Amino acid sequence: MSTLLLLYLACAIAGTTIALLRPPQMPRYAPLLAIAAVPQVGSLFGIWIPGMFAISVVAFCAWSLCNQNIPGVLTVALGVMFNLLVMAFHDGAMPIRADVLATIEGAAPVGSLLWGSKDIVVHSAPLVSLSDWMIFSAGARTLIASPGDLIAAVGILHWLLFSRSTKEGLSHDVISRHPRVA
Repeated sequence: MSTLLLLYLACAIAGTTIALLRPPQMPRYAPLLAIAAVPQVGSLFGIWIPGMFAISVVAFCAWSLCNQNIPGVLTVALGVMFNLLVMAFHDGAMPIRADVLATIEGAAPVGSLLWGSKDIVVHSAPLVSLSDWMIFSAGARTLIASPGDLIAAVGILHWLLFSRSTKEGLSHDVISRHPRVA
């Protein structure tokens, strides 16, 4: 199992634990987020369909705008948009420079897609500072991330910690809008 998938699993477990202990305000329009995520998940398994990147961008932007009032969502959107911006120059793949890959004792020919990730190996890239270049090691596991990944992670943490499910406030708002209630 790839390091990226293990990291996603660990983050999902940690996020679920926090959400169970302190329920956050849930974003709306989950189908838009699912539409945005499908091409990204597919790319982890080497599935590339022309035009799916554009659909992913539009769906994510719509989801972000619909949920902009939820704490952390705009921070997540900023991080994801940084990633999508640099990926737009590489047909939806995240560039990773060959020299960065070599620093973790990995080698792949320039132009190859790395299985189990969304990365494509390049010599150089437009907006290279937004590409995958930050190396995090923990024992035998190594993760290469982009600044957008870190910004999105901060946004998710902000959402989990600082938004609150307000069922009481929601029911109060609905009642107060009723025409017969003074």
